[in-house]
Amino acid sequence: MRNKNLVEDETYDPKDPLDGAQPILIVGASPEGKQTVMLDAKVFEHPGVWGIVLSDLVGHIANAYTQQGMDPIAVRNEVLRMFEAEQSSPTDRPRAVRARET
Repeated sequence: MRNKNLVEDETYDPKDPLDGAQPILIVGASPEGKQTVMLDAKVFEHPGVWGIVLSDLVGHIANAYTQQGMDPIAVRNEVLRMFEAEQSSPTDRPRAVRARET
């Protein structure tokens, strides 16, 4: 199934993949599944805007798996199912960590 929302011929400059935008969210995952998250909470005045970011992110995840031959609707549903499960019964708790002074 072709994802009609995926722009397949769009390209980006590998020297500037964010097209001049500044990163606001970086997520790293270890081989053991531990995640490290860095985000800039000052970028949006209202915290609810992160809901839009999360929704857009689900779409990007679905598009990425579509390129591997998966159904985008099935991917989206699975991501949202796991999101709800994690919200209902968290597997860990986020903790605030500040950068070390150099």
